[in-house]
Amino acid sequence: MEEDIKALLEAWHLEGYVELFAKNKINIDCLHLLDVQMIKELFPVIGDRAIFTKNLENWVKLAQSQQTDKENLLLDLDTTREVNIDVLSDKHRDPFSSISNIEMFQLDNENKTCESIVLTSSPIASTSKDDSLWDLQNSCTIESTVNHRTEVFQSKKLLDILQSSVDGRLLLSLHQEDGLLNSSSRRKLCNIIIKYLLGDDPKMATIPSAILCDMAFQIKEIFKKENISTYFIPYINNKKLNIKRCAKGKLYDCLHNRKREYRLAQKKLSSSFTSTDAASNEGGKRVETLDVSDDVAWIKSSTEPWKILELKWKNTINFRQEEAKKLTISQYMALYPGLKKPTGYHLLCIDFDALYPDAKDNLYKYFVLSKKAIFELANKKYITNKGMQETIMSITNVLEEQNQEGSSEEVENISAFMLLPLLAGLPIQKKSKKNCWRPSRQECQDGFITHVSRQMDLQETIKKRNEKYFNYEKDRNTMMHNLSDNYVSLNSLNSLNTIQNASYHGLPTVIETSSAQSETDSTDSLVKFTAALYGNTLIPRNVVQFVISNVTNMVSNSVIKPLQEILSECQVQSQGQMSIEISERLRSHLNAFSNSMNDVRTEHTRFLLFKNLGTYIEPTEYIIGQRIEGSHANNNFRLNPIPATGQSISVRLVLKRFFELNNNMFKETIQCYNEYLASSNSDIIQNIVQGSVWQNKLNSFNGKIVLPLALYFDDYELDNPLGSHAGVHKLGAVYISVLCLPPKYLSKLRNIFLALLFHSSDRQKFGNRLTFAPVISELNFLSQHGIELNFPNELPLKVYFELAVILGDNLGIHSLIGFSESFSGNFPCRICKIHKKNLKYAHECDHELYRTMEQYLTDLDIRDVTTTGIKEECVWHDVDGFSVIDNVGVDIMHDLLEGVCKYDLSFLLHTYIFELKLFTIETLNNRLISFGYGPDRDNQPPCVLPDHIRKQAIKMSASEMLCFVRYFGLLLGDLIPSDDPLWELYLCLRKIFDIVTSTHLQRGMFDLLQCLVSEHHKLYIFLSKKSLTPKFHFLTHYQCMLKKFGPLVSIWSMRFEAKHRISKLSANVSSNRRNICKSLAIRHQLKLNDSFLNDNNVGKEYGHKKLVSHKVRQKIINCLNLNDVSIEDELRSVIG
Repeated sequence: MEEDIKALLEAWHLEGYVELFAKNKINIDCLHLLDVQMIKELFPVIGDRAIFTKNLENWVKLAQSQQTDKENLLLDLDTTREVNIDVLSDKHRDPFSSISNIEMFQLDNENKTCESIVLTSSPIASTSKDDSLWDLQNSCTIESTVNHRTEVFQSKKLLDILQSSVDGRLLLSLHQEDGLLNSSSRRKLCNIIIKYLLGDDPKMATIPSAILCDMAFQIKEIFKKENISTYFIPYINNKKLNIKRCAKGKLYDCLHNRKREYRLAQKKLSSSFTSTDAASNEGGKRVETLDVSDDVAWIKSSTEPWKILELKWKNTINFRQEEAKKLTISQYMALYPGLKKPTGYHLLCIDFDALYPDAKDNLYKYFVLSKKAIFELANKKYITNKGMQETIMSITNVLEEQNQEGSSEEVENISAFMLLPLLAGLPIQKKSKKNCWRPSRQECQDGFITHVSRQMDLQETIKKRNEKYFNYEKDRNTMMHNLSDNYVSLNSLNSLNTIQNASYHGLPTVIETSSAQSETDSTDSLVKFTAALYGNTLIPRNVVQFVISNVTNMVSNSVIKPLQEILSECQVQSQGQMSIEISERLRSHLNAFSNSMNDVRTEHTRFLLFKNLGTYIEPTEYIIGQRIEGSHANNNFRLNPIPATGQSISVRLVLKRFFELNNNMFKETIQCYNEYLASSNSDIIQNIVQGSVWQNKLNSFNGKIVLPLALYFDDYELDNPLGSHAGVHKLGAVYISVLCLPPKYLSKLRNIFLALLFHSSDRQKFGNRLTFAPVISELNFLSQHGIELNFPNELPLKVYFELAVILGDNLGIHSLIGFSESFSGNFPCRICKIHKKNLKYAHECDHELYRTMEQYLTDLDIRDVTTTGIKEECVWHDVDGFSVIDNVGVDIMHDLLEGVCKYDLSFLLHTYIFELKLFTIETLNNRLISFGYGPDRDNQPPCVLPDHIRKQAIKMSASEMLCFVRYFGLLLGDLIPSDDPLWELYLCLRKIFDIVTSTHLQRGMFDLLQCLVSEHHKLYIFLSKKSLTPKFHFLTHYQCMLKKFGPLVSIWSMRFEAKHRISKLSANVSSNRRNICKSLAIRHQLKLNDSFLNDNNVGKEYGHKKLVSHKVRQKIINCLNLNDVSIEDELRSVIG
């Protein structure tokens, strides 16, 4: 009986009165006999007394009759539970409990159990197709060796557990029929399950993940409308993507909250937990072992993508080694189709390197010994094979002649290499299904090492060789080797050259070589120097001209001319003893440098030089409309028509030069794109390519290479936005970004390209269609015709691009696509058609209100923005494949960081400081100043002003708010009471924040996010007594947006808005506003020109420097014997 009373009081969150009830001998039988006076004596605190009285009334009603009206009970229960929010003790002290580093639940080591969760294709329980966590595999097969405790867990079903408790029966009576729980009921359900699983045995404080997974399935079976991923998302360790994600879900959170309570009370968990790292490693090994069969099946049936084939080939080497012992070579080759590809020999090389790791480059290491064997085999071939006698004789004759002359060892080496391909058999290459290509002995020799007798034939040889190998789909892996002059060619010429995959330039004489090279080097240096000056947005163009003019004059007058005079004097005084060749080389260098400076002397010649290099894409002026402006001339006032113009940049040329100037960039992009496509059905989503929007487009590409583009639009003010002339120079900018770039390139500002620049007032006056016509035309060209990329020694490649998503802040997107720009209108949402009255209290989205294309067209015909929310037709429907329903994104920067986070934290700080008085503003600001933010120190939030807190409107930038939300719990968590209900609002916000800012998402997080958003909005309405704004409402659609576009942090506005800084800095250093759009567009393109010439997007791995202590640093110096002071200083600059 005492246990029943204890259970009830814990369920009602009155645990502190358990001992008092036991002391007064109050059991379950006399509970309903308590009157008002008795309750008043037991509960001196009014709040606790009210909670107990209300819950006691509900309990008595339920106990008296199971037929009590359900709706009345639901109303009473919700009212009670809203008063007493379920906040477990001390869980707010660790705001990261939902993202803790505990990755797997393991049974006690004493139990000698092991378990892992493996996704397979065989189901073990009935699931709903709507559960996106299990969309890929549709099931969760649990392989575990569990002790008798686990069997006890599984022997009792969740339904029996719920029916055995009072709260459980209440949950069933209220929610089993409709199949959907509210937030408080979900918490109650998780508490019941975890309490039962933990029991009274402290050793059971660690629960196998198999049990939590099974419980999540059973919840789905009982409450049909619930989602499995809301309660449990298993731990994931993807070694291929180098991704680790801890388990998530309400059961997971509840378990750790209970475990924390047990640790603090020192009543449970006497044994320590198993190391999380060991658990993850064991789990990873088990998954790898089980996945070998899947990898083997994959490589037996697939050959593309090649990168994945290589990875799976490496993983299965042990399996295939055993399998090869039972098969013949032909059977083995037929079993794995990848070996039949032109690049199949790479797979054999992988196996060889793995089986014989110490046998690499043996030909190079032991070539001195191998030469003798090669010559002996050549003599045998000469005797037995008459067809090869002439070729072998020609090579050995040259060897004998050179040996007689006492030539170097290089002749023997080259001759051995020339003989080597002749000793192997002739391969057969299939050209098509009907015929084959059997290369001749000369072709085999040329395929290994090609001899070109004349320099003039070198280019033609390269061309023919590349074309031949391209037709037969063979790789062209060649190296350049510079030979000495000792070797005489087979045809007794003066040189032998080894070709390479690049252009070869003949250099007739030493003087001509020196002159051409010096002129090229000096021009290249001056061009890069000039481009760097233009690329600095803090330097005006007239200052660039000033610097170039003075530098060229100084070098010409102070360096070149004096040196030329000195050279002439030296020639006269030496009386012919000075080498003519050296003097001519010096003179050619000086003349070349002087000529190079003439090419950059004026801005016109500099721009012309950049254009010829193809790195400067000049902006094009286009006419948007015509406006009438007044002017005074000779005391007369006249109205003159003035064209309203904007600046357009050719996106096709920018993308072409962007990829052509860096072949590695394009290869990495295609590789990254293919990897995303190959993992489209995996449980992890990390790019828009894996989202439903792009997946639906794949079928229409017909085998073409099509890359996704993002278009971003925003208005920004150049001058003081609060000044007297605010709005006069407000500009609108359109940027383009390639969304499938490798992550290390995606966020770089240089990889975000300007497409349009215009005055915002012109767009408002003349409309979207005229304003955005150039970029719409460019997008259609890229979609229909694509661009042709030309790389050295490769055939042209056609690449297409398609608009995947339109981005911007909410106002920018609405103005761009023709929706209402007033968020106080009747229908402020572009995603659904919810009325503003319902929006204020809607904690979750109504799928029936989602806008469809048919409804959109119907609303267009109505032509009434007050009843539809649509202002005009979307001009972007002129872009091929675009839909305003599917291709419009959201922005977590404005919705969350500058919206919901601002409202939540302002409300919490106001309540804690001015109402509850838990701490002061001085305490908050002191902690903001002294806290160690680690890698986020550059975004340290500023001190908060008292007026901002009183008005509940704290002012921070998006990056500062991101940092503040991330560390809010560590800053103030120790000052908040353990039973404070307001802290639940921050915890809920923090969990939402973690999901939407993650770059890699498990698909099960989609449903979990929807549940968290719903709970957050309910809490905010109840606690703050305020209604929701449109930014709160947009969060209810984030589940759908994640499915469409993948991680939302990849398409937020943060980096695009940073791109505005180029225009703002350029405008600040220039006083010219005559045609500001043209001036700023030119600066944008000059900065891009600098990126192409000087930086060229060299791939680097970015991250925070590793800080090393002085002791460790000294060990490194001693181990490396760095005694030199200069080396030690250099090391100090690197490591600390």
